[in-house]
Amino acid sequence: KRTLPLAELFLGPKRTALKKDELITGFTVSKRKRAGAYLKLGPRSYFGISKAAVALSAELSAGKIIKAVVALGSVAPVPLRAAKTSAWLAGKELSAQTARAAAGLVKKEVSPITDARSEAGYRREMCGVLLERALLSLPGAAK
Repeated sequence: KRTLPLAELFLGPKRTALKKDELITGFTVSKRKRAGAYLKLGPRSYFGISKAAVALSAELSAGKIIKAVVALGSVAPVPLRAAKTSAWLAGKELSAQTARAAAGLVKKEVSPITDARSEAGYRREMCGVLLERALLSLPGAAK
């Protein structure tokens, strides 16, 4: 039995750090009180394949973002943490202006792939749109 950080699980397309005799039996999730959102862009809401996806976890207090983690899916060979955008959000007011600025920052941080589902430029733009929407969906967001 071993514990592996999620960031180390995905090695590449269809490749994980799991050994042949291993399987995932559980996840440990922090008990800290956080707000979150997951948004994806795809052909159907129930269809697993997406063109872009944003996951956001944020610790909030009095209308401010204390800590945020932004992760992106379907824009790289493996799920990608937007570390610069996440760090930038810390200490910012949860507002439409912050959401717009974060959207611009995440578009600079990501270098999406082009494949049969979508082109890189579209994916880049949609990462910004999805992050802005995710931030504005959090409780207490000033719209």
